[in-house]
Amino acid sequence: MQEAAKNDYCDKCGHTGWLLDRKTNVAKRCVCTKENISSIRLGRADIPRRYFNCTLDNYDVMENKSYIPALKASRDFVKRFPKVKKGILFMGPSGVGKTHLAVAILKSLIQDKGIDCLFMDFQELLRNLQNSYQPDSELSELKVFDPVLNTELLLLDDLGSKTATEWMRDTLAYIVNYRYNNQKISIFTTNFLDEDIFKKDYTLSDRIGVRIRSRLYEMCERVYMDGDDFRKEFR
Repeated sequence: MQEAAKNDYCDKCGHTGWLLDRKTNVAKRCVCTKENISSIRLGRADIPRRYFNCTLDNYDVMENKSYIPALKASRDFVKRFPKVKKGILFMGPSGVGKTHLAVAILKSLIQDKGIDCLFMDFQELLRNLQNSYQPDSELSELKVFDPVLNTELLLLDDLGSKTATEWMRDTLAYIVNYRYNNQKISIFTTNFLDEDIFKKDYTLSDRIGVRIRSRLYEMCERVYMDGDDFRKEFR
C-alpha cells in the first residue's frame, strides 16, 4: 500500500503514513494515506479535465425537475455498491448531464469506497485500439484492452457516437460480454434511444447492433433523461 505522498507533509503522522495509539501501542494508518490512495485511484480513472469537478452534490436539477429521478438513481447506486446486480445505461439527448452523473458516481465510489474505476470515451477506445495495430505503436492491444476489461467499474461514455463497422461491433461485443460474464459492473452513456424520437434516423440498436443492445438490457438499468441542452446557455 502506498505511503503518504512525498510532496504533502502531514502534521499528524510526520510524513510516515502511520499513527501510534499510545494506549494500545498499536500503529494505524493515518488519514493522509487514505487520501493519497484515493488521489492515486482518481488519477488512474483517467477522468477528463472537463468533468473532473463533477459531483452528485453540484448536479443542478433546479432548472429541470425531470432530472431528479436520474440523480436519485445515481445516489442509490453509490449507496448500494458493491451490492448491485446491474450497472446503469444513461440515455438522453446531448447536454442533459448524463456524463456529469456518470463521472460523479465514479468519483464517489473511488473516494468513499476505494473502488478502482475507469473512464473511457467510446471513440477514444476505438482509436486507441486501431493505433495499437500500427507497427511503431507503443501500445499493444493487450495494454488497451486490459484496464477496460478488468477495472472494477467501467464508464464507457458516448456509446454509439461513431457509426459501427463490423469490427467495431465485434470489439464492443467482446468488451460487453467479457464484463458481463465476469460479473463486472459497467456504466454507459448514449445520445441514442431505443426509439427514434429525436428524428436522428438511428436508434441505439442501429448504432451498436441488436445483439449488444440486448446484452445491455441484462447488464444495466436504463435511466432516461430528457430536457434542453444546458450547454446552449453558454454559447
